[in-house]
Amino acid sequence: YLHILTIDKAGNRIETVSNKITVKEITGSIDVTGPTWQEDGTAEIEISTDNPDVKIEYQVNDDEWKEYEGPITGLENGDTVNIKLTNGDEEGEEKTIEIKDENPPEVEITVEDKTTNEITVKVDATDKESGAGSNLTYTYYIKKTGEPDSSYVKVESTNNPTYTFTGLEQGTGYDIKVEVTDKAGNTGSKVIENQ
Repeated sequence: YLHILTIDKAGNRIETVSNKITVKEITGSIDVTGPTWQEDGTAEIEISTDNPDVKIEYQVNDDEWKEYEGPITGLENGDTVNIKLTNGDEEGEEKTIEIKDENPPEVEITVEDKTTNEITVKVDATDKESGAGSNLTYTYYIKKTGEPDSSYVKVESTNNPTYTFTGLEQGTGYDIKVEVTDKAGNTGSKVIENQ
């Protein structure tokens, strides 16, 4: 029973006894699996709890709270997912997950063609996270072999994975560097030397 004692301005003591109050403490932890990145550049997460008697609710960014019924799909890089346990009246543990793509693309360079003054390269970049597909930016650099790395000259930044370096000197070796940036801003790079 809950006893409440109040004293009014005149100094009268009033004691109130309320009915029995039951407070159910919600126990249990929240476990999150993922994010797992999909081919379309979105992510999904799965949520579980070790307490079968509570419900899991979640909120993406500032959207409405929903009851968790299975994997949350269609999440974008930068989304925030708020998660809580509830028994309908009280709430238990809360957790916030930020969806972040922090992995740079993996880059491979193939020389497609060489002439006396041109080199054409093709870049193969794989990015399994949010930057998949056509959202990659390719930045092409070149320098003469033997020069320091600070000598690289940026010649093009494009979303085309093939590029032809022109105006080259016959009989001269060149180092080619390509940086590939995904839409989350992560950059991977590769160098081929003495072409």
